[in-house]
This record gives sequence, structure tokens and C-alpha cells, in this order.
Amino acid sequence: MKIAAYIEEAISVNPLLVIGSGSSCGAGLPGMHQLSKHLQENIVGHTGDDLAIWKEISRSLDKGLDLETALQSVSDISVSLTSSIVEQTWACIAKDEKRAMMKISMGEDICGFVKYFKKYLHTKNKVLNVVTTNYDQLVEFSASVAGLQYWDGFNTGSVAYPKQYNDFQARVKEIKNKRIDKICHVKVYKPHGSLSWFKTNHGQFVNLSNIGYSDLPLLRENNMNPAIVTPGIGKYLETHQQPYNNIMAEMTNSIQETKSVIFYGFGFNDIHIQGSFTSLLANTSTLKVILSKSLSESFLNLIEEGEIRNFVAIEEAKNGSRIVSDVVEENFFERNIWSFKELLNNAWGDY
Repeated sequence: MKIAAYIEEAISVNPLLVIGSGSSCGAGLPGMHQLSKHLQENIVGHTGDDLAIWKEISRSLDKGLDLETALQSVSDISVSLTSSIVEQTWACIAKDEKRAMMKISMGEDICGFVKYFKKYLHTKNKVLNVVTTNYDQLVEFSASVAGLQYWDGFNTGSVAYPKQYNDFQARVKEIKNKRIDKICHVKVYKPHGSLSWFKTNHGQFVNLSNIGYSDLPLLRENNMNPAIVTPGIGKYLETHQQPYNNIMAEMTNSIQETKSVIFYGFGFNDIHIQGSFTSLLANTSTLKVILSKSLSESFLNLIEEGEIRNFVAIEEAKNGSRIVSDVVEENFFERNIWSFKELLNNAWGDY
């Protein structure tokens, strides 16, 4: 099979999109290296054991250890230190998110998501599924610009609270029964949380869409904590709570039902999330497209161990894209199709 035919088939059957940090870096948001530097510069004021533990983590980062491994290398991080890590992680990404939102709102489709969503707006597909481990809201911004509604586990509105999934399903069923063609939803599964999610000092989760980096002093004043799951050991503990476990359950359902999946900027380094894809990766009837500036060692190990079948993986190469696949004939393509935006431009035209 030719790669063009494989990609056309994969994107024509309403694929599940799995979006990792590589996509956000391409959009100008901080990556793990920048986040590590930000944390080292801004986590201050701790004393005693907290100070000693943070110095140990910081030394590991200076030696080149990645952030997640560095955080997991210490045995016990206190609630106070964890709160600082969460807050400064939120601050680092929130600082640049508004700039990306402005670009999208002014017509710059920085990731290709707007083009993708618009293509499906007038089809019979009432629901598009997106899984993202990113905290940013590039998917949500793009869906809104494209004219689609989205569900991320919360009600709609500037101040929103967790919404049960069966209520959302009832809404979609109502739309289908009325045969309204123009209403389409994006289900955005964010197992690590979102920049717009917060937890009050009473334990209530709330989605505040108009809160940004400049509001950090106000968040502190009102004891509002960002509800994001940091790259360290906390993710395995916090995601068993609401709203994360509901989101994970519905995400798993979407994974099981999909006919094709596109991974964009996903490094296959997150065991917590990747475990949800194990059966899908080995499923020979599910089409898989993997897009990355550079294919990770973890992904290449999956190939070597035979744990992924029926796939096309694309990475950057000189004057084009390198292709690794068990189903297509080519190993090089003359255009840059390793980014989602350029993949769509090649498949649908530069418009």
C-alpha cells in the first residue's frame, strides 16, 4: 500500500486523536526542559526537609535527568512542596498559553486542529474524540474557532462544574434524533487535567475558562489550586479521584471503539497513559499513524518487540519525512508530513 492511501483511509474514518507534548512545543508552549528550568528558578521559600528534597531533585535535573524521573527519584514529597510544583507547573505553561490563544483567534491554525475540526463540521459524525496529556487548551480553542462544541467533563460556561457523561450522551442523542447536521462535539479527554481546572479548599472541582497567569495572586488569595497532575509520582495517586477516573473510563471506551488512531507529538514514554493503548497498538485491524519530529526510543522499542502492528510512523528528515511502517512501501516522503498540520495540507490541500 502507498502511504498516501493509508493516510487517507486513516483520517476518513473519524480517527481518535492522541496529542502529546510534542504538539504544544511546536506551537510555542514550554517543553519539559523549559519547565524544569522554570521550576528550579521559581520554587523558593521552602525550609527543612522540603528544601533538602528540592535540592536533591534540582541536582538530578542539573545532571540531565528528565523531570519525571527526577521527581520520582525521591521517596517522599510533602503536600507543601507538591503544591509548589503544581502551582509553578501551571504558571509556566499558562504564561504562554494566552499568546497561542490569540494566534488561533486571529486565524492562525498553529497545530492544524481548526482545519481538522472544520472538515468534520458538516458530516454525519456527531462526536470527535481527542485524548491529550497536555494541560493547555489548544484543542478547545481550535474547536471553538471551528464552530464545534466540546465536552471535557464539565458543564459549559465561564464557571463550570463536573458534568456526568451520561448527561452529555443524552444531549448528543437528542441532536441525532432531531437530525441537526451543524452541531458537532469534540470529546476532549485530559487525564492529566487542564489549565482551566481548579480545586477549591472545600475539595470542589471547577472549570474557570477566563483565569490566566496574571491571576496567580488571586488564586492564592482564595486558596484555589490548579487541578493538574504533575509528571512525578502524584499522577498515579490523583488520577484515581474524580474527575480523573471518570475521564479515564470514558477515554478507554473511545479507544476500544475506534477504527483508526493518530498519535501526534506523543512520545510513548508515559506508562500511566500508554497502558490504555496496549491492546489497540497490537490490533491489526486498527490503522495507526504516528507523527513526531523525532520518533522516541520508547516507540522504536515497541516496533522491535512486535507490540505495534498495522502502523505508519513519520518523523522529520532532510528535505522531507522518514517513514517507518509494517504496511506501506515507502521509507521517505518528499514533503514534511510529520506534523499534523502538514499531514492535513498534503491530504486535503493547502487551504
